[in-house]
Amino acid sequence: MGFNRFFGASILSLAILAGCGGGGDGTAPAAGGGGAGGGGGTTTSGQLTNSPIDGVPYTATPSGLTGTTMNGGMFNFQAGDTVTFNIAGLEIAVPGGARITPQTIAEELADGDATTQANILANLTTFFQTIDSDGLPENGSVTIPDNIEFANAADLLTSLEMEPMDFQMAFQTAIDGAYPEGSEPMIVDSEEAMLRFYRNELQGNWRLVSAMDGEETIASSADYQVLLSFDVGNTNAASDGVVNSFVFSEFELSDTEPDFSFVGVGTTNYNSDTAEFQFTSLPRALVPDFTSPPGTNNSSSESDPFLFSSKVALDGNQLVLTLVEQGTTIVATFERFNNVKDSLIGSWYEVLPPELSTGGPTTIAAPAQNGSVDFGEDVASVFYYFLSNSRVMLVFTDLPAVDNGEEANGVIVADYTLANGRLTFTNVLLDSVSDVSAPDPAVADGDFVTVAAATLNDTKRILTEGDTSNEQETYEIYRILSLSERVGAFEQAAPAEAVEAR
Repeated sequence: MGFNRFFGASILSLAILAGCGGGGDGTAPAAGGGGAGGGGGTTTSGQLTNSPIDGVPYTATPSGLTGTTMNGGMFNFQAGDTVTFNIAGLEIAVPGGARITPQTIAEELADGDATTQANILANLTTFFQTIDSDGLPENGSVTIPDNIEFANAADLLTSLEMEPMDFQMAFQTAIDGAYPEGSEPMIVDSEEAMLRFYRNELQGNWRLVSAMDGEETIASSADYQVLLSFDVGNTNAASDGVVNSFVFSEFELSDTEPDFSFVGVGTTNYNSDTAEFQFTSLPRALVPDFTSPPGTNNSSSESDPFLFSSKVALDGNQLVLTLVEQGTTIVATFERFNNVKDSLIGSWYEVLPPELSTGGPTTIAAPAQNGSVDFGEDVASVFYYFLSNSRVMLVFTDLPAVDNGEEANGVIVADYTLANGRLTFTNVLLDSVSDVSAPDPAVADGDFVTVAAATLNDTKRILTEGDTSNEQETYEIYRILSLSERVGAFEQAAPAEAVEAR
């Protein structure tokens, strides 16, 4: 059964869809400046990130690869390498990997001690964000100044294990000795630094691997998918953390039972005491409703209990969603669903005209700089999840209640082909968006759109219905990107264009 129906408990076989995002965070360019050593192995790229960190010299052994992190924190290494990063004089050695973060560094240096690991994590996030050369930790990247080196680097490295307050005292002494008088940066508070780190890590798209309920397991397959998308956060923070808005969607195709789909939206809030995000601000189930009077908000008016009890934590390269239902704890593991450059594969969104949004004034969700997304509040949107080269999931959110023949919140799953810029829907497998009594469903077998060439570094596409009508409709869709994708493979030279209502 589907995730929301998993509370009735059922088991699906393990069949992870080919092409699912793995432990990395997006397709990224190779690092520059790396000289190949004598290792003879295959060189691959990794990323050093708190926000992506540029300007850090590194050496990989035994391969002998050397260079400086650039293009969004990228570096080169070979399998079996230990990579030593020289960060303003602090030499930190960790096993080479696709993503090196303060969390993975803390795990390596703490040697299994949970308290030490927590201290190192908090202190490293403070360290990186404090010495960022532009002093703007919110801009999505960190650059280590090349003219700063801490004379007491070995002592400062050891002090990473201290309680954050004690570390900050040692760090202040190091700053005073390394920076010219009057140019010393202000130390970033550890709670603020941790919030920023986790919020940045949460951004982007996540895809279910498996969920466990006691001894039972439900797993992703070609016919069962759960997707979570998070934006960069918005300003209506509650409690002690900046929120990230989310879209939760799933579908299940079944030969023996009715097909199933579910859509939920809301916001999350970060709890600095537990290092968890919780769906605490209006998590709502969005359900198709073809019976409500026109103009009625057809998303549920009450918080969805399944989403409301959920907590989200980051565990290395995975996201873990935990909730308790009727005394049973369910733990679901997600991995990143990465966008693929020069391909439709990945996650996209389209903002619908304001008049289609649910009642009341709306906040229009225009693309922000570098592909970051603000979904706005009660904004009618369509999310396009191109799961593979042949299957797409369309998720409609925050549409108003409808008259017969119109569309409602829900999910469409279809197989498609793409050839010569023409995307054809060959087989609509599930449709909870269209009124069954309507003569024209939202998507039908044989419908097609023309896909324009990529713009804005492949973060924007224009879709045009058909190719001969004088009344063609066009749709602008924008990628939903993780932070690492925004400053890496999909970095833009200029801000994205604003979405205009059709």
